[in-house]
Amino acid sequence: LSNFVEKLTAKGYVMIDKNPEDYSRKALIRKISNSTNPIKGVFLPPYISKPYYKCSSNIKALGLNSIRRPIYNGFRCQFAYKNKKVITPFKWESKFLDTFCEKLNEIGLFENNKYVIDGEFVSESDNGNEEAIIKNGDYTNDVKFIIYDIQDANKTFKLRYLDMMKIKAFLEHNNIDFISVSEFFTGSESVNVSLVKMHQIGYYGFVLLKNDGMYGLSDERNMIVFPFIKKMYRIHDKEIHKKGSRYYINLIT
Repeated sequence: LSNFVEKLTAKGYVMIDKNPEDYSRKALIRKISNSTNPIKGVFLPPYISKPYYKCSSNIKALGLNSIRRPIYNGFRCQFAYKNKKVITPFKWESKFLDTFCEKLNEIGLFENNKYVIDGEFVSESDNGNEEAIIKNGDYTNDVKFIIYDIQDANKTFKLRYLDMMKIKAFLEHNNIDFISVSEFFTGSESVNVSLVKMHQIGYYGFVLLKNDGMYGLSDERNMIVFPFIKKMYRIHDKEIHKKGSRYYINLIT
């Protein structure tokens, strides 16, 4: 258990002494900012979306006031700019991360902006060894970083989304391909239809983000994850059937 807690702490998670729902929002942010976070005052604990099957029935019908972001099965990480260099909250040494931070420094993404980017390293070969490469391997172009949020406790997701679109325009204008911004989908379609679309593209599911939701510990108002299955497996093939108005997905793992 102590090793598990140590790993979470190294990733930026914060231990609290009671249920997060028992804190006011201000008290919770204060608790986080006064925590033993690896780099105090720079990074927030990464949010964890609430699983769809644990949400109340009225939440499951969310539509127009939301954006859907694909689930990536990679290695989560955050980056910020401090003392004229790009930093990450991880404590352990990594040749991969050192090189990646140098590359971020070179492109100047953070020089005129105070972004703290949140996302995942994803291998183009989909071999599932991103964590091993990042912790123990040398830098490789096969692993890309996908930005899917901005750590800012004072901005709604709509404003954070606009910041990400500015980053996307910057990256595309400068032909930068080792880092990108996630795809986002909008629309009022049902959850089932969105799941089928995401799966046909090749994603594992999606996270539903409320436009007025804040970055922070998950609740039913902000971020809900809609996975195809409760436990993550590598999916090798799929069969999709429609019966009446319902879709049925058979996943081969």
